[in-house]
Amino acid sequence: MGEGGIRGYLTEALRTASRSFDLAGRSTRSELLTYYFASLLIGIAITFSLGWFLDFEQERLATYGLKWLISVPFPALLVRRLHDQVRSGLWAWLAFPPAAFSAAADAASVFGGIEQRISFDQATWFFYWPSLLCLIAVLAAFLMPGTAGPNRFGPDPRGRE
Repeated sequence: MGEGGIRGYLTEALRTASRSFDLAGRSTRSELLTYYFASLLIGIAITFSLGWFLDFEQERLATYGLKWLISVPFPALLVRRLHDQVRSGLWAWLAFPPAAFSAAADAASVFGGIEQRISFDQATWFFYWPSLLCLIAVLAAFLMPGTAGPNRFGPDPRGRE
């Protein structure tokens, strides 16, 4: 990571965010976890701060927007994690069903309110389990160790030979 402490974590998270559309190369688990926890902490801080200045409806809309903005780097990060395990980035499509389901649920909440969200959940309950299985597969891919040394997707990001 280079720098220590919170500054090092934020630097690493910003580097990951800057590679939001970079599908080439490999990424480490620590890059993933650093970005996830930095996003979580920043998201909590922003959401808490918004609560002081916005009414509930505005805060809710801003929170959904922040959630999706923070999620932008994850597809490319997943592809690079798969590359680190010598897997095709096409496996990242497993993340699409849970993301699409979550986006549809969020849209129901934003555009129709709580009643529309409840109706959406009741009408689509049968998508929860397949979506959950896809999410578990994606989580496993994120957390599985990468291969040591260079592979067909590039050099080892951990510097191992």
